[in-house]
Formats: sequence, C-alpha cells, structure tokens
Amino acid sequence: MKYLSQNQNGFSLVQVMVSVGIMAGMGVMMMQMSDNQLKQQKGMELKAEQGDVANIIRQTLRDKEACEATFLGMSPGDEIPEIRMNPDYSQPPFAKAGEKFKNFNVYIKKMYLLTRQEEIDFGERPAGSNAIDNYTTGAGFGRLRVTFVKQVGAVTDANTKHNFFGVKESVVTFQVKGNFFDVEIVKHNDKTKLDQACWAKAAVAGVTCNTTNHERCVTTSLDEESPFYACSGSPGTCDWIDKMTDAATGTSLYLAECKYFRDNSPFMSCSEY
Repeated sequence: MKYLSQNQNGFSLVQVMVSVGIMAGMGVMMMQMSDNQLKQQKGMELKAEQGDVANIIRQTLRDKEACEATFLGMSPGDEIPEIRMNPDYSQPPFAKAGEKFKNFNVYIKKMYLLTRQEEIDFGERPAGSNAIDNYTTGAGFGRLRVTFVKQVGAVTDANTKHNFFGVKESVVTFQVKGNFFDVEIVKHNDKTKLDQACWAKAAVAGVTCNTTNHERCVTTSLDEESPFYACSGSPGTCDWIDKMTDAATGTSLYLAECKYFRDNSPFMSCSEY
C-alpha cells in the first residue's frame, strides 16, 4: 500500500514543464494556422474582387476616347497616375493609383506601361517578335501592368498616397490597342526627297531607315488629308498647304509628316477593339 501511495503523488516539475512546452507549441501552431487561413481568405477575396475590377477597367480601356485620354503621349516604362474616361480634367478620373476603386475593397497600388524587355521577361511578347506589330501603320498593343492590393495602412496626409502593408499583391496586365510613333515635320525643296529627309530625322533617334529597309519610317505629305494648314486673308479663312517658303532664300520647301517607330515610341492614338 505504501508503494501505491508513492506512485499517486503529483506530476514532477519536469513533467509540468514538458506539458507547458507542448501546449505552448500547439498554441503557436494554431495561431500560425489561423493567420495562414486569414491570409488565404483575403487572397481569395482579393482575387474575386480584382477579377470584377479588372473586367470593368478592361472594358473602359477599349473605348477610344478613354484610351487616348489616359495614354496619349505615354511611352513604355511610364507610370500611369490615373485612368480617365475623357480628356476633361475637371471631371474626376475613372480610377487612380493609390486610391480605392469605386465601392470595391480593392486599391490600385501602381499602374505603368511595360517596356519591351519587361514584356519579354513577363512572357507578354515572344523574344523574337517585333515591338510594333504593324510597321506600316505603327499599330500594335501596349501593355498596362496594374498592381492591386486588398488592405491599406492609415493615411496621415491627405495629399500622399496610401501606405500599403501586410497583404499579398495581385497583378493584372491589360492590352492597350493603339498606334506608336514619334512624329516630326520634315521639309525639302525636292518633294521626291521627303522620304530621305524623314529617314535622316529618324536616324537621329537611332532608327535605321534606308531605300532597302524603311518599314520603320512612314512619310506622309502634308496636303488636304493632313491637319496642318496656314491661315491667310480674312479671319477664319484657312488654306491647306503642303509647302512653305524659306524666308531667307525664297525657296519653296515641301513639308511632310515623318513618323518613325522605336521600341519605346509613345502612344499617339488608340484604336477600337
């Protein structure tokens, strides 16, 4: 009986410490599991809401007016501060970087146009393909990369962007259909040499154009098809012209619009899908 009573004594200190350690470890594991589940839930919520937001933005960018109000003059690599529905800057933007998108719980952290190298790195464009799809018109697709987040930090200054923290970011790439080119007005006293004048202008920007390989340069004479004109005579009366007179020499100089395409040429116009 004495032997049995001795074995009925309480737990030893070592046993208690081991038990406490096990319980603490289980508590940490439960907290980590709960945290992971919360992050997974937020990630799923972000993905669902971001899909809805992305579809709305995608439809908006297919509108020619909204596209041009947003991207006109922008070059690959430029950060896009906002998406606009029209060029009237007195109206609020459709979407703005650093702000919540409408009544969704999704914030747009950053928007920018991909560069050619980024397009290749992200697999948006095969490495062997051309940066511009159609050299005859300069038409092709630009790619807008948008980073979404679900949660933001407190805003201490109304004039600064939100501080983003503690969430998994989600990225969506949108195609933007338009024309890419640099434009210069060239002139020459021989109308047949306007092409060469255009190629020489393009060469300054590092674009190679010559008589055997000039697909990256397009020359358009300035005539009644072009918006360039000179006004003379009574107010409001304008005559279309395709040449000018050199004031110094009195020589007639023909004018042309020179469009040349580089991998980072800016957007000049958007196209309907």
